[in-house]
Amino acid sequence: SITELPVTYSNAAPNGITTGPDGALWFTDITAERIGRMTTSGSMTSFPVLTSEGWDIVSGPDGNLWFGGLDSVGRIVP
Repeated sequence: SITELPVTYSNAAPNGITTGPDGALWFTDITAERIGRMTTSGSMTSFPVLTSEGWDIVSGPDGNLWFGGLDSVGRIVP
């Protein structure tokens, strides 16, 4: 079965997604210029970022999350 969990802020366009070291799902949102965090139960938070469009997000070997855009690279320490 497929379960869809809604992104709860306006202008959402989730793009890349990865599992974080905290067990939550982290994603980039290229339209709203935010990084989102969703738990497996559906609880969601988001954080604004100051970078240009076209980003993706990955879990790094250092236990942090890394995201990149056309003109920058960012790190999230969960």
